[in-house]
Amino acid sequence: MRVLNFTPAVTTMTEETLRLAGEPLEYFRTQNFCDRLRDTERLLLELIEAPKDGRVYFLTASGSGAMDAAVSNLIRPTDRVLVVEAGTFSRRWADICRFYGLTVFDYHVPFACDMSLNDLEDQIRMFQPDVLLMTRNETSSMQLFDVRGVGSLKDKYKFLFIVDAISSFVIDEFSMTDSNVSAVVLCTNKGLALSTGMSMIVLDKARQFFPRSFYLDLRKYDLQASDLSLPFTPNLIALKQLYYRLLDIKKVGMRTTIEKVAAQAAHFRGLALELGFDLPTQTPSNCGTLLGTHRTDVKSLFRYLQQKGIFFTPYAVWTPSGGDAGGQFIVSHIGNLTRNDNLLFCEELKKWLSGHLPIEVA
Repeated sequence: MRVLNFTPAVTTMTEETLRLAGEPLEYFRTQNFCDRLRDTERLLLELIEAPKDGRVYFLTASGSGAMDAAVSNLIRPTDRVLVVEAGTFSRRWADICRFYGLTVFDYHVPFACDMSLNDLEDQIRMFQPDVLLMTRNETSSMQLFDVRGVGSLKDKYKFLFIVDAISSFVIDEFSMTDSNVSAVVLCTNKGLALSTGMSMIVLDKARQFFPRSFYLDLRKYDLQASDLSLPFTPNLIALKQLYYRLLDIKKVGMRTTIEKVAAQAAHFRGLALELGFDLPTQTPSNCGTLLGTHRTDVKSLFRYLQQKGIFFTPYAVWTPSGGDAGGQFIVSHIGNLTRNDNLLFCEELKKWLSGHLPIEVA
């Protein structure tokens, strides 16, 4: 049975990506591994359009681990932090900062809505943050945010600008240089559509670190300062997949890569509108679509379809006051998905809407 992952967490991978996962593992304390890792860094810096002095730090951790590392290394204990909070993953920035006892100001953006750059600037002027944290796209709503607009305020107000682009890199247009970003958090799953377990922090230049973790001390991960490449055992499968994925993106071009995902998203949204779903997100990312319906049995649908190897995210859990957002759920368009896969999934949704699936209404 073919598994179809319409989720933004894990993806339906290509046959080539899956094949790489089945190859024997090489020892990583070798010159060959070090050379490939540096090639991976070079490719990543090029594709994300980092400044010429950019650096990459490879961590064996999920995207949340890289977020933790960014906070615990780049932000001083006395810094004032402004978090653009618009959903589950942007709220995680605030949760991590508060764990480390930082002074945090939450700038709330209505769920699935655009951010007012003028209003944000007013808040920046009032709070005077040393650091600003945000997501390029909020995966809990699939809302895409104006990172370039926020970056245009960075030099005026002198803040460190850190962006979570885990679900947006190679999915939506993003240039680290054009957006004036200080640091970007990425990981191998989600947007890159690889195995889980590796994350990356891309910096615009060498920076001073203020580490508060032994394992996530970024000084240990500096490729320029190390002859052994990485301090701890890395996820070798995900790293190998990453190298070949970046080579493929460079070959076909970033624009073509993004356009392919955009076409997949547009096709699905057209089908969803025909089925009568609401699409409440104001400016949706190519990553996925937030669907609204009056039905209350979304989780029952999820349990039914997973038996057929079809997965989606059965909730949009974040609201400003907490709790479940009713009949909303998320369908992702990343990974090795096709228009035929969209049609197959939407046929199941059509049966569900018409009451022709053997599931109970909650």
